[in-house]
Amino acid sequence: MAWNTTSDAVIWIFNVGRGSAAFVRTPFNKGILIDISRSEPFSTSKFILDNLYDKLSTQDEKRIAQAILTHPHTDHISDCEALASGSKLYPKLLTCPNDKIPAEAVNWSRIKNIDKDKSLAKYRALFEGRSAGLQTIEHDSPYIKPSEFEYGIYYLRPPICEKLHTVDNDYGNAISLVTYFRYGSQSILFPGDITPEAMAAILGEREGAEKRFTIFNQQFQSKNPRWSKETFNQPSLKSRLSTYGLSVLVAPHHGLESCHSTELHEAMKDGKPDLIVISEKYGPGVTEGKTHGNYQCKDGAKGLRIQMGNQLTAEPRYSISTKSNHILIRFSGTGAPRVICENRIEDLMKWANQ
Repeated sequence: MAWNTTSDAVIWIFNVGRGSAAFVRTPFNKGILIDISRSEPFSTSKFILDNLYDKLSTQDEKRIAQAILTHPHTDHISDCEALASGSKLYPKLLTCPNDKIPAEAVNWSRIKNIDKDKSLAKYRALFEGRSAGLQTIEHDSPYIKPSEFEYGIYYLRPPICEKLHTVDNDYGNAISLVTYFRYGSQSILFPGDITPEAMAAILGEREGAEKRFTIFNQQFQSKNPRWSKETFNQPSLKSRLSTYGLSVLVAPHHGLESCHSTELHEAMKDGKPDLIVISEKYGPGVTEGKTHGNYQCKDGAKGLRIQMGNQLTAEPRYSISTKSNHILIRFSGTGAPRVICENRIEDLMKWANQ
């Protein structure tokens, strides 16, 4: 069934070279963007406008319900000007680390980007005139799906991150927003480039740890009106991971050793996800680093059979990468998720529309 009419949750993770970009279509046909980078041959914003935008729900004033930019490093925001006011992709909610609230203000002097802050200037311009409060969507529909759909945003306040890290790049990574989605028994975690130290603080709900959460159920929404906008008694990330496990982990910081979190894996039911997705790491150079070995073997994941083009892998795969593929993940709410990799985005869309 086509992606915009199915009751599945449909997730695209794009090959944007040295970057990160993903798009989640909820079972209610709302669109949530997570990072918006681009590569020379591929524009995330153009793909969404050409293939997804017109088929999303029109209940909202703006058809993109939310854009979550995990943190302001260039490889996560290089296409962000497409979200500016007046553009078609201008989102109803813009959720990103910013300086609107003093207790959560980013120290811009510690954000070091390789493009001499061209992308950072565009990023900061996005929330001029906005309140820019960090929140999740408020559920506004009486329609309830057979399987429960929910998501949460977790983060550590930037002033607390300053205390954790003296290295500027580590500070910039630590302020990453961590986004969790669950549909029935299936789930995915987008942790941005968060450092192990910041992840441990979030999992332990230590000083400065914040959470926002929405369960797409009218009864829950009416009983918990504060959940989407302020830290209250929402489920912790640790409780969700330990209760439901994790189907797909998008590896922190492109799978590099520097941001592998032992605490994150220990928090998961069974100690590992079914599958790990690695967005392409940095190219050759002093900042390249190494991919953590556990991400690519049975020590780090349970394994899933993946559809590579027209063929299902004979053996389970522990990890897949965006280095040469765009990725499509379909959650039906039960069983194993369907995961498809294609080199050409046009071929991936054929599967999205079946």
